[in-house]
Order: sequence, then structure tokens, then C-alpha cells
Amino acid sequence: MNLKVYKSELRKKILAKRDLLSEEEINSKSTLIMENLWTLNEFTSAKNIFLFVNFRSEVRTIPIIERCLEEEKKVILPRTDIKNKQLLLYFVKSLSSLKEGVYGILEPDPASNERAYVENIDCAVVPGSAFDEKGGRMGYGGGFYDRLLPDLRAGVPKIAIAFELQIIDEVPMGYYDQKMDIIVTEKRIIRIAK
Repeated sequence: MNLKVYKSELRKKILAKRDLLSEEEINSKSTLIMENLWTLNEFTSAKNIFLFVNFRSEVRTIPIIERCLEEEKKVILPRTDIKNKQLLLYFVKSLSSLKEGVYGILEPDPASNERAYVENIDCAVVPGSAFDEKGGRMGYGGGFYDRLLPDLRAGVPKIAIAFELQIIDEVPMGYYDQKMDIIVTEKRIIRIAK
């Protein structure tokens, strides 16, 4: 079985498990993840934080975004450019400036948000379908984050937030797949040895 097919099967299996979580479980686990995230110096000391808006059964990020804005951090959110297969970045000052974009995900409205660039990011918090303790990350198959992350300035921490059930023994990694520095779940913080 080739890598692409294997990853696709594995992704389906893990996301099916994640989709079984109740709304209550998602919310309570997301709260614990947020609490763990706020213990990280890499996160709390960052001024410009790249985040994402949760979709389907992902870790709930709206409370994280709100708290960052309350603490006067600059929040950078992505807008999906399907045609060019890339993420366009925007500084977001309020959740009310988001509108539904592709895939039904809330995205920054270019009319009311200032453009940001990858070099503005001090800390990147990213989603994914599966992770391993070596920092391996498997996305959703679009490659959007794998194209963005290599352009981060050297030393910018890449933090994944995920539910414990998304941690597997080994993520099949391809040439372009990006590794994480830290993975935060509701149960623990996994720091990847350099």
C-alpha cells in the first residue's frame, strides 16, 4: 500500500474516533488543552500567535482566540486560498470580523482584517488528524500547513493541539511533512527532543 493510501485510511480511522466524542467531551477536553497551552512559556511569551478556527470535532479554539485577544496578543488566522493551495494570513482583532469561508470554516474577512505574513508569527498553533511522540504530524490531506510551516522564522515554536486519542504510535511521514516541537493534549504536554 502506498504512503498516500495508507495515510488516507489512517486519517479516516482516527477522525472517525474523534467524531464519536460528544460535544460535552470536546468542550471539557478543549478546556484542559487550553489550560495546558497556557503553561507553555513558548506560547505565553509570544506576541503574534498563529491560530486556527476549529472545525467539526477539532479542539475548540474560539476560547483560546478570545483569551489571546483579551491578553492583547496579536492573533493571526488563516484564510484558505484553494486556487493557489495556500493559507493567506490576517491579523484579527475580533471574532465578529470572521465569516464563513471554504469548507464552512470561519475565516478572516479580507475587507476588515489587516494582512499578516509568515515572518510576523512568533508561535504557531496548528491542527492535524494524528500525531506521534516524535513530533510527527498528519494533516487533513490538503498540504496547506506543510506548505506554510517551513517558511516560519528559525526557532518559531510549532505547537500542535489535539485530543489524546489522536496520538498514535507512528505517523507515516512523507518528505514534505512537517514535525511539531510540542504537542498539547488534555492529558499531557509532549516536548519533542531536538
